[in-house]
Amino acid sequence: MSDTVGRVMVADDDPDMRECYRLWLGESYDVVTVADGDTALDRLDETVDVLVLDREMPGSNGGTVAREVAAGPFEPAVLMISGVEPDVDLLDIPVDEYLTKPVGRDAVLSAVERVGVVTQFQSELQELFALASRAATLESAVGQAQLDDCGEYARLLSRLREKRSAVDDALDRATNVESWQTTFEATLSRPESDLSQSSAARQ
Repeated sequence: MSDTVGRVMVADDDPDMRECYRLWLGESYDVVTVADGDTALDRLDETVDVLVLDREMPGSNGGTVAREVAAGPFEPAVLMISGVEPDVDLLDIPVDEYLTKPVGRDAVLSAVERVGVVTQFQSELQELFALASRAATLESAVGQAQLDDCGEYARLLSRLREKRSAVDDALDRATNVESWQTTFEATLSRPESDLSQSSAARQ
């Protein structure tokens, strides 16, 4: 099982696709499948690491579910897999990655890994910043001699070191996912003028 992602929820109204995803992903992850978006929202909780969504479903479609998840208390990575070709309307759907059907096992497994490691990196980085901020605040307000005698401060520094190592590990995993790294580097390498023109064209 992946050390980044544990549970994957799949929402797709096609029973054959649900079975494919269950078989493909079940070798590495704990997989939960549901037949529609409303059930996905009802069953979503903090244990779900990645949410795989079909776009066209009865009731709440994939776009609606993605927006509800983004506004809700849980923060799974969201992967949308759809037969609908992406258009500019994708800008209004908060998903981490979008695949167009038909898809195969390797493409789905790679996408779940990509969104999982990036989400893990973001979570680890956020906690690292919080710990570093607390340490910096204490160091600016309290004398070093007092801090040296403070067990809580020593534990904070230990946790900070552990979290920095976890962030390094998460970053290594993210940058070792070849297709994600290629996309990321291609985006960063685009000239600023190209990015500005793309942005202006969408407005």
